[in-house]
This record gives sequence, structure tokens and C-alpha cells, in this order.
Amino acid sequence: MSPTLDRRRAIVSLAGIGAAGLATSRSTLAQATPTSEASSGEGAGIVVTVTGSASAPATHAIGQIVIRNQYAPMPPDDPTAKGTVSAPEVSAEDVQAVVDALIAQGIDQVQILTNIISAGVGGGMFGPGTAVVVFQLDGEQIKTLPDAFEAATSAVAERGLTFDPPGAMLLADTCQDLRGEAFRDAVAQGRDEAELMADALGVGLGELTLARKQSVSFGPAAYGYTSSDACEDLVNLGTAVRSFLPSWDATLPNEFTVFAMVELSFAIA
Repeated sequence: MSPTLDRRRAIVSLAGIGAAGLATSRSTLAQATPTSEASSGEGAGIVVTVTGSASAPATHAIGQIVIRNQYAPMPPDDPTAKGTVSAPEVSAEDVQAVVDALIAQGIDQVQILTNIISAGVGGGMFGPGTAVVVFQLDGEQIKTLPDAFEAATSAVAERGLTFDPPGAMLLADTCQDLRGEAFRDAVAQGRDEAELMADALGVGLGELTLARKQSVSFGPAAYGYTSSDACEDLVNLGTAVRSFLPSWDATLPNEFTVFAMVELSFAIA
């Protein structure tokens, strides 16, 4: 027998073995598939995502005034006149006038911080040539926040300066307790929502199988200075001079709120 014929027979034999092996693998896979599908069916459940909340009267309020000087306008009757190109700066005297106005409103000077940003590069979040004045009110004094803003912005306007919309942040000493209440509210709402879904599906609601925290946030005017959602990382008087606060809304109540979003999974009974 020639060597060529032997090689051909060997190739045919190997091909037959491969085909048989493939057939065996497919048969095994076909038998295993129903078991896998049954496992998926056993894991069916009801999943809901809800947000709970809890509020309390604010015990602290931080106010913020961002002061800006005005650029010299181009005189409309003289197109060749040169206006101010570089950003005009807010002076220390300008800032002191605002501080004095706040002190006149009964705010302790130790509760007032300022930051003057020079013109040029490195102006930070507020931009070059600006100044920031922040102050803190505690307890019943929070009710005087509108008066404090009125006095501060009037002092700015009297010096021929402009200002951004006043910013404010409301805080509460009970923040951590409110977090717990917000989570409890979310879980209660989630169970109610899951029961509604189970009724709509015509099934019973089984045991809770998974609870996952999605997020915690604060309001109506408060946020964290870092990416953390912990109470201790909320903006304070010291960090407020480096970051914009939410715009103050006089129509909102002086309350601090914690929102907790959770995902809950329930088995089907």
C-alpha cells in the first residue's frame, strides 16, 4: 500500500473521530440546556427602585455673595475709544463694605469669611478679579437671611459693583438621623410598590432577597463638597469660599432634607 493512501485513510479516521466528538458535545449541551433554563426561572422576582426622604428644620444656613467689578463699556459715540481689556478687580475696601453691612445685621465677624481673587490666571471657579463673601447664621437667626442678603447686595450696588444671584445652603445637625429615616422611608415605599406589582402580575410577594443603595442626596439647597454622600462632607463655611452654592430661593422653607434612593428585589411567592 502506498504511503499516500495510508495518509488519506488516517485523515478520514481523524475526521470521523472529530465528527463523533462534536455530535457528543452537542448532545450533552442539548441535555444541559433545559436544566439551565429551569434555574433562570427559579430566580424570577420583582425589582423596584424608589426614593425615600426625611426633613427637619435647618439649624444652620450659609449665605454667599460673589462680587464682580464692571468692565468699562465702549463709548457708543467713539468707536475708536479703548475699553478695559483686563478684568477689573474688586478691592479689599469693597469687600470690607459688605462685611460691615453684614455685621450691622447682627452677624458675628467670626462667622464671616472672604476671598479676593486677583486678576490674571488662577482665578479659580469664580474667575479673575472677583471676591467672595460667605457668612453663617445659626438657629433662629436663619430667619434673618433675607435681610442679610438685602444689606450685602445693597452695599455692593452702592460701590458700583455687580453680584451673582446670592447663594445659600441649609444644613441640620440631625443629618445622620435623617439619613436613617430616609432609608426607612425608601424601604417602606419599595415594599408597597412591589406589592402593587405582584398584585398586577397575579402572584404573591415573597421575601426580600436584595437591598442595594443607589444614592444619597441633600436638599433643597445643600450638597457635598466632595463626591462623598456623607453628612460630614457637606459644604461648610470654610469650603463655601471656593465653590458656588445653590442659588437662594426665598420661597422655600428653611428645612434640610435627605433623599435616599434604593433598589429592592423580592422573590415571587
